[in-house]
Amino acid sequence: MATNTGLGIEGILAIGKQATNAYRTAIQATDKVPFLSESIELEDTILNHDYLYGGAAVLDQQVVFKPISGSIESYLNYTTINATPIPDEFVSSTLLIALAMGGAPVFDTGRNELVGIDDLDVFGTIAVDKGMDTVSTWETIGAFVKGFTISGSANEYIKLSSEIQAGQLVISGSQNTPAELRAMDDVLSDLLMFSEGCFRIGDQGGALASTDKMGISAFTLSYSNNLTDNQQASCDDQNTLGGSEAAHTVTTEPIKPCRNGFREVTFEFTVPRYEADTFIAWRDAGTKLQADYKFTNATTSYEFNIFMPYLKIEKVSAPVGGAEALTQTVTCRLFKINSLSDVTFTSGNAITGELGIETKDQRIAVLW
Repeated sequence: MATNTGLGIEGILAIGKQATNAYRTAIQATDKVPFLSESIELEDTILNHDYLYGGAAVLDQQVVFKPISGSIESYLNYTTINATPIPDEFVSSTLLIALAMGGAPVFDTGRNELVGIDDLDVFGTIAVDKGMDTVSTWETIGAFVKGFTISGSANEYIKLSSEIQAGQLVISGSQNTPAELRAMDDVLSDLLMFSEGCFRIGDQGGALASTDKMGISAFTLSYSNNLTDNQQASCDDQNTLGGSEAAHTVTTEPIKPCRNGFREVTFEFTVPRYEADTFIAWRDAGTKLQADYKFTNATTSYEFNIFMPYLKIEKVSAPVGGAEALTQTVTCRLFKINSLSDVTFTSGNAITGELGIETKDQRIAVLW
């Protein structure tokens, strides 16, 4: 029985990457996330005993399926290493992005390089201390990041919204205790600010240059893995439904999700002044574009870079909403890189999918 009142101000959220052959085995968290809110929960499927028996009241009900899903809202920060002598612990939101993209990170020229992969089989343990109990946490096990959104606008920090789908939710988890989560450092971590970003976009006719810089006032990058919904199955002693780890034996728990269609990546941005029809012309001509969006902290020189080797404009709008100056909203879809793109990681390594994300901060080794 909990002895304390749960308070948001006492909330701590941390995450660790599980081994690929251990979908139902919790792991010790390595990254303390600068989160704003969390809503991961059991979404029980409940059936009533609604058979006819000669009366007007329903007799009872039963839980037949326990799918787990929810979201995590956090700030996007430059990863900071734990200042206490605990190895490989960080304050970071990058791991959520890396789990969603799935590709084994490459560490080159002092930067972690993240790309998407076709067969997503990467997941983690999410531990949340809600201040209710001194000995246990809420542990989400086998947590897939089914998609994420990076967004920002003028005068704000950059935010990360991560959608979670998982195999288990343990309310009294013991792999990560409240004491262990609180021992993870409270070091002040630099957050990405909108004012630190530089956006460039141009056609695939040569490397992006300073002349390709574009002043924008808001943006949203959306990444969807298009995973299967939570699915129920009977016991699986031969383990045909769960990959290489232990068989699926609890029938009320969902089986491991897998990709259920094409990945979808879109990028939308707002131009604060409608002064040219360049984007309309590119849309009408179906022009193959390339873009990057680089954030740099002036004090530390830490970086968070978004690379979009190949994108096309799908929609351009400039509505009249009143007497004020008109803005322009541009919606783009990202595609797999082709030979015409000049956008690569800073190291020169090719980006093998429609999106590349690169970090340079205090994580001075490969992310996993």
